[in-house]
Amino acid sequence: MKFTGPSWTRNLLVLLLVTGSLACTSPSYVLELESSSDTFYQLDDQIPEDSAMVALVAVYAADLQSRMNTVIARSETPITRGRPEGTLNNLSADILRSAAVRELGQPVHIGIANFGGLRAPLPGGEITIGNIYELMPFENTISVLLLSGEQVRMLADQIAARRGEPVSGIRFRIEDGRAVDILVGAEPLRRNQEYWVATNSYVADGGDGMDVFMQARERIDLPVLIRDAMIEYIRHRRVLDYQLEGRIRLTDE
Repeated sequence: MKFTGPSWTRNLLVLLLVTGSLACTSPSYVLELESSSDTFYQLDDQIPEDSAMVALVAVYAADLQSRMNTVIARSETPITRGRPEGTLNNLSADILRSAAVRELGQPVHIGIANFGGLRAPLPGGEITIGNIYELMPFENTISVLLLSGEQVRMLADQIAARRGEPVSGIRFRIEDGRAVDILVGAEPLRRNQEYWVATNSYVADGGDGMDVFMQARERIDLPVLIRDAMIEYIRHRRVLDYQLEGRIRLTDE
């Protein structure tokens, strides 16, 4: 997808105005509203463009369009989410775990993303930075949490109850809404062992029903935007070839 055209420019103008307003506001000021009034103006195509503003935005739009259209990798087929498993599920969870290992310099056993946070598939063919922004429009960062084996089992059950979420480093079957035959790496889950789990800051706070993370013995919040981690991971590989691997399976499969 190419990021061009009038609608793109208008959206950029709104973004610049909002971010500019926020950037120019000092947090030390406390403003009190004494009174207010409003007038409604209908905005439509009959209102002429401000040529000076259009010229100003065009300078930023050209640079931003160039960045958004930068090709960082290729994929032979579309990479899509799915339940209980999807190729986009696997990619996103692998990215979380890989980035956490790189930042911490230690093993991270499991990666967990959330299905609802994957907002767009990646296309077959060229993959651009703009595609990654469509996939991950949020400002979530990476969190790494230390869970007991029993807590990992509870987490797997919570994922099973949702018929699957993006996972890396863990495999299991869903049977009667519960997780069974759980493997971490190539080994059976051990309830008396501790495991490092990488996820996003939203899920780490108990989002999407995975509230077992709230019981973690230790939590490390990394200053790494997931979107940036995605761009780096995908750019480094250049060619993506993700397949379903049976990370999460239904009993009748």
